[in-house]
Amino acid sequence: MTIQDLIGYVTEDQLECHTLQQFSGNAKKAFAIKRYDVAIDQLTAAIGEINRNLLATILLKRAVVQGFRGTPEAGLIDAYKVIELLPDQPEGYLCAASLLRSMNENSAAMRVYSIAFSRININNNNNNNSEERKHEEGYQRLIRAKCNLENQIDCINTTLLRKLPLELLGHIFTSSLLSVRDRIQCASTCRAWRGFLLDEIPRMWRQIDLVDMPEDVMIRQLSNVRSTQIRKVRIQFNGKRKAQLTERVLRYLTDNQYNRLEVLGNNTNKNINISHTIIIPFLFLAI
Repeated sequence: MTIQDLIGYVTEDQLECHTLQQFSGNAKKAFAIKRYDVAIDQLTAAIGEINRNLLATILLKRAVVQGFRGTPEAGLIDAYKVIELLPDQPEGYLCAASLLRSMNENSAAMRVYSIAFSRININNNNNNNSEERKHEEGYQRLIRAKCNLENQIDCINTTLLRKLPLELLGHIFTSSLLSVRDRIQCASTCRAWRGFLLDEIPRMWRQIDLVDMPEDVMIRQLSNVRSTQIRKVRIQFNGKRKAQLTERVLRYLTDNQYNRLEVLGNNTNKNINISHTIIIPFLFLAI
C-alpha cells in the first residue's frame, strides 16, 4: 500500500460521532435521574474524545499531505502521533507504514504492521454502526498491506536465488566453508530464503558444527533446523562449561527426536557411529 492509496484520509470527512453520541446519551440519562456527577463525567469524557479524535484526524490528513509533498519524514512525526492518540485504530499504522515504504524502509514498515496487529482487536460480532465498519475495513487494509509488503520483500530477497542455477546454489550453501551460524543466518533472512534452504537444499543441514557459544544461542540454532535433516553433529567445546554444554546438546538431541542422526563427533575428533536401528532415547547408553 502506497501513500497514494490513502488519499481518502485527506479528501473524505473522517469525523465520527458515534462515541460522542454515547457519552451525550449517558449524560442525558444521568441528568434525568439527578446523577449530576455521572453526567459531568460523561460530558468531560466527550470533550476528551473530541480533542483526541479531532487532533488525530487533522494530524492524519497532514501526514498524508506531507507524503504527497515528498517530505515523508515530517509526515512520519504526525503519523506516529496519530498512533499515540489512537493506538487501537488502524489509520495511523497504515499511514506510518506507507510513508516508511516510500522511503524504502521496508523493515521498519513491517515492524509497524506487526505492532498494529498486536494492539488492534477486531470484534467478530455484526458491525452495528459506521464507526465499527470503518474499523473493520481499516483492519482488512492492514492485512492486505502487510501481505503486499511481504511479497515485495520476498521478490527483492530472492533475486539471487532466481538468477543462479540450482546446482550452483546447492554447491554454495552445502559447502563446508559455511558454518552453522552462517547457514542459520541465511535461513533467517526471510521466509522465502528459509523455505528455499529447508525444502530445496536439505543437504545443507546434514552436518552441524557446534563451538563455544552461549547455551541459549546454541539451542536456538539447533531449533531452527529440522531434526529429520541432520545426519552429523560435531561438538567442539573447549571452555570451562564443556561438559555442561555437551550434556545439554545430548539432552536436546534426545528430547527432540533427532532419529536420523548417523554420526556424533566430539572435540577430540572421535566419531560415534549411530546405527539407524538404535533408538535415539538410548543415545546416552551408546556413548
